[in-house]
Amino acid sequence: MLYHAKEYNIRVMNLSLAADSTETWQTDPLALAARSAVAAGITVVVAAGNFGQSSTGSDIYGAIGSPGHGPSVITVGSVNLKGTLARVDDGVNNFSPRGPTRGTSIGALRLALALRTDIGAAINAGSIGAGATLLAPGAAMPLPVSTIDGETVNWSQLIFAGDSHLLGGPALFTSYQPIYDPRLTWASGVLRKRSAVCWPGSNSVAANTYAKHFIDLTAPNQTLISAGVRSLTALLGATSLNQGSGLFMPADVLTGRLGSGIVLTQGMVLSEGLVLSESGGLASAPRPGAARGEP
Repeated sequence: MLYHAKEYNIRVMNLSLAADSTETWQTDPLALAARSAVAAGITVVVAAGNFGQSSTGSDIYGAIGSPGHGPSVITVGSVNLKGTLARVDDGVNNFSPRGPTRGTSIGALRLALALRTDIGAAINAGSIGAGATLLAPGAAMPLPVSTIDGETVNWSQLIFAGDSHLLGGPALFTSYQPIYDPRLTWASGVLRKRSAVCWPGSNSVAANTYAKHFIDLTAPNQTLISAGVRSLTALLGATSLNQGSGLFMPADVLTGRLGSGIVLTQGMVLSEGLVLSESGGLASAPRPGAARGEP
């Protein structure tokens, strides 16, 4: 599939695979293959697996299979609709590893219609920089709400970046963030770049059509998050499943706190090498520091 990706314009790959891997996403063979597909411009959707419940019936966390544990893929779990149309009683099936996100195709379509159509080409060409507008000429950010079966649902406008940084706000949608480059993977303080090396062209085949192999290198220091994005990491607090805090805090609660987040402007330095000075960048080593910003 990777070899013929450009020839047949393959854009999406769905993998119903979930290996019980003990390796990290940096070395696991399935995760590496999935990252190669993402680096080739393919959106990879992966099953979370069926390892969410023990033989005694208790929930298991952190058991998402490979390649679903890779940061560059979209991992999908199993939802229990409880036989109703309402969303308030929806939950994750016990056998499914945890980690769902909330969204709708209707909202995604409205957003997509407002975006530029050359974003992918600009990323590949290296002609788009941090903070550059993602909106099409004359377009505006759509109202961040969707109506589903008569119920109004706010968009979360939230992402987790680098494993431990909670970011949000309209700037994630309206301004280019270098972490959107599908060749980059940022997790646990590690930034890797995986790129395809293609065969040269010939009389009948254009250059850069067929992938020859992939190279995986530590990415150089660079801007990762632009100014204007809100940081909500400090609002998470301690993570507790029983108390629903930290990483288990409901998305609608966090969305309601977007206005309390820190707008990344200048002089904000975080651990794990995330240096925010006018924008976010990944330093080669962790640096202590203090946070300053605008409310």
